Amino acid sequence: DTSAVILHAKQMEISNVLLLAPEGARPLKVLEYPGFHQLALMSDSVLTKGRKYEVQLEFAANLSDSFHGFYKSSYRTSS
Repeated sequence: DTSAVILHAKQMEISNVLLLAPEGARPLKVLEYPGFHQLALMSDSVLTKGRKYEVQLEFAANLSDSFHGFYKSSYRTSS
């Protein structure tokens, strides 16, 4: 169980963060850790292991050619 979700968010502006749970939607507090390029999304209540939650957020970022921030990528499958 936890009350925090940690995201890597280098060069991204995150806003309007909501936790969507069976009992309804509620805002999450956002704490920034710039030295690690991380955000902590903090819930007022404990998120229970095994339950399904969704995080809804808005973000703004430039599409990067490097592996930093919001970047484009591709992969190939064997089929």
